[in-house]
Amino acid sequence: MPIFQEHRAAWRELVDGREVTDMAVTAEGQRRLAALATTSAERLRGGRVAMVASSDVMYGMFRMWELQREGLGYEVHVFRDIEEARTWVAPP
Repeated sequence: MPIFQEHRAAWRELVDGREVTDMAVTAEGQRRLAALATTSAERLRGGRVAMVASSDVMYGMFRMWELQREGLGYEVHVFRDIEEARTWVAPP
């Protein structure tokens, strides 16, 4: 009897922060976001998130998230260029 394995596409997301002008992030907000990512780990496993920032502040915020997500089973990478981000998050 053949065994069928459900195939699901890997999670891919592009976060475009190029037009963000203000952001309020609290330690509690960071903890809640991390908890959400942890509880969704199986669904996110093997995924990719590209984050695009044009300002130094946004780049720094996105880099903090990139570093905190290590070991959760999905990749995060921060970019300055939207086309590079698109290519990385969903390669041809």
